[in-house]
Amino acid sequence: MTKTTVKNIILGILLTAAGIVLVAAPQTSIKIVIILLGMGAVINGIFNLVRVRSLSDDSQFKMTAVIRGAVSIVVGLLACIIPMVFFSAAETVIRVMLYIFGVYLVLSAFAEFFLVSKLHEIGVATKMFSGEAVVSIIVAVILFMLPANFGIIIIRVFGIALILCGIAFAVYSFRNRVFVVEPDSIKDAAVEEE
Repeated sequence: MTKTTVKNIILGILLTAAGIVLVAAPQTSIKIVIILLGMGAVINGIFNLVRVRSLSDDSQFKMTAVIRGAVSIVVGLLACIIPMVFFSAAETVIRVMLYIFGVYLVLSAFAEFFLVSKLHEIGVATKMFSGEAVVSIIVAVILFMLPANFGIIIIRVFGIALILCGIAFAVYSFRNRVFVVEPDSIKDAAVEEE
């Protein structure tokens, strides 16, 4: 088997393991999701400050990108730190962070739509940015549902989907693996004919 096949099989096993964790411990999984979303927000904020801000010379565009970037970093850091610091009161803190993060994503999506309109005016491709705004709204809606019992169901369904995808990916990678046959010796046909 090639290294890629082995990596794909290991990835499938890891996806399955992550799905099992989501199904078995949805409350803990929600904490992990909050921390991962926080890390993503910090990275997104830095990206907005470094790259997005320079896409246009419009002062409103730059100001919106800076504010969005700074708020992303602050909310992201809070999402990473608060669940760890207040671990004993984690359920309440997580619930509050879910709502804060949901509101942040909705406001961020509106800022993104504003940035998209400004980029569209100067002829810059905006498909990626529009997609990010739509995904932000979808994730915000899911975050608003998570504190209720319905959220646990969503986490478990996602866990089951991860288990199925992980198993399917590992089996597919195994069945479609590349066989490498190494010969014991190699003879040149041209040399044998002489």
